[in-house]
Amino acid sequence: MASFPAEILLHILDYLVVACYNDKNGLLQLRTTCRLFDEALRPYVLKTLQLDYTRLDRGYRVQKPLDNDAFRRIGPLCQALYVDMMVVRDDSEVTTLNEMCWASEELTAFVEDLRDHWSLSEGSFTELDYSRQLSWMLRHAPNVAAVKLSLPLSSVMVDECRASTLILGNTFAALAKRLPADDEEEGEEHEHVEELRSLALENVPIVSFTSLWRNPQDVKNIRLAFRDLRHLFVSVRVDREWVPHCMWEMIGSAAELESLCIADTTDPEEEDEDEDEKTSGEADGSGRGGGGGGAVRWARDPDVYAWIMRCLPDIYGPRPQLPRLTSLELRRVRLYGGGLATILRSFGPTLRELRLDRVYLKRQSDEQALWIGAPNARLRHRTPRVAACVRLACPRLRVCRVSRIGYDHYDVDPRRARAYDLADPCGLSRSLEERFLEVVWGVPQPPAPDGSPVVYYPQEKLQDVWPSWQDEELATAVGDGAGDWHVRASDPASDCQRAIDGLFPNRNQYTLDALSSFAEVASRGMALVREYLRNEVP
Repeated sequence: MASFPAEILLHILDYLVVACYNDKNGLLQLRTTCRLFDEALRPYVLKTLQLDYTRLDRGYRVQKPLDNDAFRRIGPLCQALYVDMMVVRDDSEVTTLNEMCWASEELTAFVEDLRDHWSLSEGSFTELDYSRQLSWMLRHAPNVAAVKLSLPLSSVMVDECRASTLILGNTFAALAKRLPADDEEEGEEHEHVEELRSLALENVPIVSFTSLWRNPQDVKNIRLAFRDLRHLFVSVRVDREWVPHCMWEMIGSAAELESLCIADTTDPEEEDEDEDEKTSGEADGSGRGGGGGGAVRWARDPDVYAWIMRCLPDIYGPRPQLPRLTSLELRRVRLYGGGLATILRSFGPTLRELRLDRVYLKRQSDEQALWIGAPNARLRHRTPRVAACVRLACPRLRVCRVSRIGYDHYDVDPRRARAYDLADPCGLSRSLEERFLEVVWGVPQPPAPDGSPVVYYPQEKLQDVWPSWQDEELATAVGDGAGDWHVRASDPASDCQRAIDGLFPNRNQYTLDALSSFAEVASRGMALVREYLRNEVP
């Protein structure tokens, strides 16, 4: 091996890292090939270290506790930390399952096991154990510049999220503890630690943001942890009551933020539409049937308040100031058009990249926002058109990618004809996404089938002189904007959610198997309860 030219050896090692993209353990085994391989591969395989339930649990002990001596040796090589707490169960979730599974002794024993070994308790580990371990790891890994935190993912809907709030609060406290405070004196010595540049937060209940933002010490920790952030990914659960300003004030603490991605984990839509969702785009624009348009999802929930709360919070009060933000992505979110317009006006002046994936505008009447709007007419002032808003609010925008946008309409009678912009007025069966991009970039529209012109106006007459882009930039943006943009596009905030170190995807098979087992047992319990009620109730 020593006779190999250095260039060839480095090329071989680079290929091995790429070939083992989904098999980091395989790369770990290659370290035993020889001492040279060990020295060369160590920075790759030790770039991200992981803390999960199995390292803290005192009950089952699936894995050995963390070897502190070994971690001290490899800690300086660590540049990213992946904290996986998805299998931790919340007390309210255990209580809910206990109420659901009273008809089976087997499932009752399962619920007791969840309470004793999978919740934050003396039987597994407490929030104090978690805080101590995380703080110790961060203290001995001074070069950590990226952190991903996966919070508990409940198998049933719960009203409280105590476990998630405690874990999130202790994580912010540990991140803040390693950094010098803003009010420290200049002469005070402090060990050098790398600034936190990337942060990914998964499965965050919106109520956890609200709870933490009401505690002055948590607010201080969050602001200190967010102080040097460049890239932030947040996936939230917005199925419960929230205080609108908390999340955006928290994000506004990251004054140096350059890229932001917000996703919603409560959205039920996946690749396949359920039977209550209609693919729309018929020539009549009613929102039913056809091709060439987006989707209208009809809300059948009789509780209109619950439907309203399943929405990304709007920005109220002072707008967050993020003067360096150049990339914004919204993924699988539902929000009102006015809220989306406020977000664009807040961050638009500096944005150069905008990505919208499975974004649905909530509507309760024909007076609310549309993606494009009707041609050859101006809409009312309170009826924003998102395409016009993007064009006017984002003068520096150069990349706009849109995929699977549509509407989330609350109506007890979806058979009623509604005024949408899903049908192509030019008769070319273009998708809503394609026409949206053309309006954003100011592409002249072809005439209607009867030969009449098709023009999309801005909101006000004073805005008729829209900004213009060069032809080559416009063609690139429209060409890359449709279809599989999420496969080809690269956004730093999204990248840190998929792979916090940029090398290997963050995937914990033990967590996936445990969550699958929880969901299977909960489903079986519901089936037994339904069967019991059918047999007992006349």
